[in-house]
Amino acid sequence: MTPIRAGGELLNERKKKLAKLAGGWLTSKLAGLMTEREMMIKDLKITPEDFAEFLHLLDAGEINSANAQKLLAMMIETGTDPSVLMEEHDLGQNMDAGALEEIVTRIVRENPDKVAQVKAGKVAIIKWFVGAVMKATEGKANPAIAEELIKKEIGS
Repeated sequence: MTPIRAGGELLNERKKKLAKLAGGWLTSKLAGLMTEREMMIKDLKITPEDFAEFLHLLDAGEINSANAQKLLAMMIETGTDPSVLMEEHDLGQNMDAGALEEIVTRIVRENPDKVAQVKAGKVAIIKWFVGAVMKATEGKANPAIAEELIKKEIGS
């Protein structure tokens, strides 16, 4: 396969992923919020550019799904730029690296039985640790980064 063809395939996969993300949020979440509020499409305060920015925040991992739902509801109500709302309401996954490392270390130390399970080959338990970190950080941590730190801390 040539580099150009490989790049084209990568681009096509990326497009598919973004189309699926956009479609899901449009048909499920946005449509649901509009139905709850008895809104028509003409009543929406969200611009296409702001919705695209919202999708970018999700795709880039700057906000988790739960907080994205809150953000979308705020966007419907105010028509405000999603980045501004995310910052004002502290909805982003913007955890300080040092603080996240401390939380991971604490959670790992408090759960030696789970650490033993991971070391015994039950790697699915790592997802439990990620959930505990997300709970402790109120969704502010990026789960992929948290998982990396957990694996490093456990030594797996």
